[in-house]
Amino acid sequence: MRIAVTKGEDLLGTLQKRNIHISAFCGGKEKCGKCKVRLISGVLPVTDVERRLLTKEELAAGVRLACCHKKCESDVLIQVEDVSDAVILGAEQEQYVTSRPEDGLGIAVDIGTTTLAMAVIDLRDGHCVSETKVMNPQRIYGADVINRIEACQKYGVDKLQGMVLQEVGKVIRQVLSTGQKISRMVVCGNSIMEHIFLGMDPRKLSEYPYVCEWEETQRIDSRELFGELMENIPSFPVIVMPNIAAFVGGDVVAGVTYTELDRRDKIMLIDLGTNGEMALSHEGVIYTTSTAAGPAFEGGNMVCGVASVPGAICRIQIDDEEVQYQILGTSSNAGNYRYGMADKVYPIGICGSGYIEGISELITHGMIDETGYMEQDVEVEGEIHIVPADIRNFQLAKSAIRSGINILCQRAGVSFEEIKEIYISGGFGKSANLAALINLKIIPKEFATKTRLLGNTALEGAIHVLLQNDDTRLSTIKARSIYIDLANDPDFPKEYVKNMYF
Repeated sequence: MRIAVTKGEDLLGTLQKRNIHISAFCGGKEKCGKCKVRLISGVLPVTDVERRLLTKEELAAGVRLACCHKKCESDVLIQVEDVSDAVILGAEQEQYVTSRPEDGLGIAVDIGTTTLAMAVIDLRDGHCVSETKVMNPQRIYGADVINRIEACQKYGVDKLQGMVLQEVGKVIRQVLSTGQKISRMVVCGNSIMEHIFLGMDPRKLSEYPYVCEWEETQRIDSRELFGELMENIPSFPVIVMPNIAAFVGGDVVAGVTYTELDRRDKIMLIDLGTNGEMALSHEGVIYTTSTAAGPAFEGGNMVCGVASVPGAICRIQIDDEEVQYQILGTSSNAGNYRYGMADKVYPIGICGSGYIEGISELITHGMIDETGYMEQDVEVEGEIHIVPADIRNFQLAKSAIRSGINILCQRAGVSFEEIKEIYISGGFGKSANLAALINLKIIPKEFATKTRLLGNTALEGAIHVLLQNDDTRLSTIKARSIYIDLANDPDFPKEYVKNMYF
């Protein structure tokens, strides 16, 4: 779309005010180089930051970074790619088991830091009527939860809350347009996302001693949440999943529910996302922790990183020094490498699963040493490269996850060999390469034969809660869970340094 911006206006701020959903992983701090726009007319002088983060070809083509122009030098017309309607993946399954058939439809919502996933379920038979996944529009304020908290202080919680309510409201309208009844909605997300969804100030979650405004299951009437956005919305309960701690939220509770981790012993759940949440069951206790992995596993903070949208490179292999790849949005799920683009979907960048496999391949072929040193950029396709800075950002993320796994097992008193089954969830769904995760030492080699990639366990758990409608189980999971604070763990610093190595 084309947007006119008046002289003197803040370019990124203008896009934010107009709810134009471009990527801004760093929250407008001139670090990530993602908030790209193309100048159609007017003047936007090239800044030093743009010279560093953009290629010569991009600059020549009029590409600029919105965050670098706090006061536009003239009236300008820019071209912007709005990613708010980008569908990520299809439904996980078509039918769910329900033991309590009832009339009406239910809506399950997973508020991810990067994406919003929503499913409409027929409560009579568990049939999945539809599933929608879009980019979280709050991404324009930054890729991680700390940037979102800062945005709440600057623009107000209502602003960020409204962005999510608008997206969820679209699904509500679609259901109501069919004349069907909505019986209830179940919502999960990390603690910060859930606070913002309810319009509660999340500031305490980022300040010591890091406490939630609430932790128990929340119930609120739909009219109270959506009444200002939708006239004549019917009344139905909106259930928000409980939080375990400031950085272990309802999405983990949902994952525990779905995997039945609370009913089994020595089972581990690992979320390879921005917050790196994980849980481990042992002798009736659910040990949990979170680690600041950052957005690298979701394409953030990487030079050519993008979310899992059509055109994202999701797989990378190296054969005879030739880089081959697969992209999302093509009809084939396998073997559709490099030139197999009959669907005319062309690469726009690399998503998390692509980086996992690509960096693993570079290590296998000796192009990265154990310290993470890479001599030069590696071209994947055209202007899409893996660069040394990507490797450093990736190391930070992978070390954080592995260190969390190690310490969680130590504090629970369980060895890698004793763990019976490991479930991995994450924004890349089921597309991650398990062999690559082990090669990168993100997960221990002892997990190789016991690990399952489950995709979005948060949404699946929310659907389960939607169908069972059992608050007692949620309360029990909450009561049995304890949080391991890695920031104050004496072994975390040495683990973190050790696990930086490949």
